[in-house]
Amino acid sequence: GAALASGGSPLLQPAFERPCWPGNCGPGRGPWQRRQANAPPGVADNWEEYVILPYIFWGFVDDTRKEAFREAAKMWHQNTCIVPIEESIPTDMHHHIWVGVYQENSCWLSGLGYGRSWINLGWCNDMSRLGNMVHEIGHALGMKHEQQRSDAQATYHGHGPHLRMKWANIDPDWRSQFLPDHTSYIGSAYDGPGDPHSGHAEYDFVSIMHYPAGTHFDTIPSYWEPKTGQRSQLSVGDITQALDQYQCVRKEGRALAAEPGLFVGGACSLQSELNGYWSQQGTTRSGAPYFKSLQGKYMFYEPDCGGGALAASWIINSNAPSTTAESDLDGDGTCVVFAFLKSSTADLPVGTNQWYMWCSAWVQLDLTLSLTTGASTTTTATATTATSTTKTTTTATTTTTTTATTTTATTTTTMTTTTKTTTTTKTTTTMTTTTTTMTSTTTTTTTTKTTTTTTTTMTSTTSTTTTTTVTSATTTTITTTTTTTTTTTTTT
Repeated sequence: GAALASGGSPLLQPAFERPCWPGNCGPGRGPWQRRQANAPPGVADNWEEYVILPYIFWGFVDDTRKEAFREAAKMWHQNTCIVPIEESIPTDMHHHIWVGVYQENSCWLSGLGYGRSWINLGWCNDMSRLGNMVHEIGHALGMKHEQQRSDAQATYHGHGPHLRMKWANIDPDWRSQFLPDHTSYIGSAYDGPGDPHSGHAEYDFVSIMHYPAGTHFDTIPSYWEPKTGQRSQLSVGDITQALDQYQCVRKEGRALAAEPGLFVGGACSLQSELNGYWSQQGTTRSGAPYFKSLQGKYMFYEPDCGGGALAASWIINSNAPSTTAESDLDGDGTCVVFAFLKSSTADLPVGTNQWYMWCSAWVQLDLTLSLTTGASTTTTATATTATSTTKTTTTATTTTTTTATTTTATTTTTMTTTTKTTTTTKTTTTMTTTTTTMTSTTTTTTTTKTTTTTTTTMTSTTSTTTTTTVTSATTTTITTTTTTTTTTTTTT
């Protein structure tokens, strides 16, 4: 069907009923078309076909930026059949990505999907900006910002809303980046055997393509708010979307590289950072899996945290567990935790269970653990992880024994927030019709290029550092730093 411009009326047919490759179940110019059966050099032979995404470093790009960008490219081909390939001379001038430093004070991509695109690595200048580079490659592949989905802000064919917008807090020049784009990927039709996903795709608050909430919106439910805008890794939803849009069909018996993990929901407001995505890191000596949150907290099974003060439990604290110790896995000699669930088994307690959590006092509440891709649920003799990047759910049966424990503690909380925003506008002129959006009062740079179609992208960065210590007398300090740099390029 015909694609609509951003902010247009919804398609009469649900967007999640569109076919993917060789069709287009997303926005922009559609998926890249160059495919091959053989794995490129240095790429694992996991897929029936590989999609080639050619790029060239254009002009002067220093080695530090190049190294970081190559790592960002690797993150895509480690998790999908999409392989960004660096070329010294473009093999196809009209279907190529030109990676350069066009503006020092910004980081953006001009273009969306198959065709000519430009990625500016201005302040994306080293490994600390790896996630932003992964984000820009996502745009080049044909992925829009998650908050522009049709079900983000309103009910769409029975799904949503997931955001409650605060339009009064959004600068008019930024509003186009939050308006629904009804061509955005939201799922797809069944595309035949091996199809990675069909039907509606769940809204992904932790997508690397999502903007941070800030003062722009509230999430529904609220516990997802601090998770939006992460740039640490591709989420399960990001990987599934790419697999679906490009119809990456896995070879029989080949495991995928995506990290297994789980989603946690239900923590109290004081511990809201515990909600969200946790990636599986490995297994401890007991054979139980352990997990790390985006904010650096750890969840693991503790047979004995020290002197028998706390019976065998699943715990959440700040320290990574030892993979060889039999007890006191975090090595602190105490039982300092944010939350715990007493359990006679090391099996992962998926589903909803009553955990004890420090929420200004010890309370018992329902905490839900949902598996993502292939996380281990049972204890095994060897550290073996089954991995899958398709939209799957594993059900595990867990027996849990819960015993009430009363602890007295005092909590002091200090929060400091610093926000810096830089906005840059790039105007691109074509030989046909040109539409330019987003006027910056800070810096304006005008560049002229010849192209056919270019679509709007904007990058947003959130860096969060959290340090939390919980003891019998507890002091909690939360420091949040947010840096957002935005560039909009629109050509129609």
